[in-house]
Amino acid sequence: IDKKEMRFNMSDNAADIVRKVKAFGYKPAAWTEINGKRVKILDAELVQEGKDYSRNVIFESPGGKWAATIVQPEGKKPMLGREFRKGHLKNQSLDFRKDRSEN
Repeated sequence: IDKKEMRFNMSDNAADIVRKVKAFGYKPAAWTEINGKRVKILDAELVQEGKDYSRNVIFESPGGKWAATIVQPEGKKPMLGREFRKGHLKNQSLDFRKDRSEN
């Protein structure tokens, strides 16, 4: 599998992102870049009305919102989306630009 196939952008459709995350699972894992760093999304689901997502981090992409349940920042161990949100996204604006090579 080519690394480019595992990558997704936040401009992709939310359902397509969730499908890619589920297809690649923990290994090799779907990934994107957030604030210039590679972040693997190990589990995700589409957001459903009335469901509790306090353990997740919620992203909005074309086609709807999706919840990252398990996240692995570059060089770190896997963590709950909530832990990622608190430790890596607190008081930051998100930058999803393609500023690194497509490797």
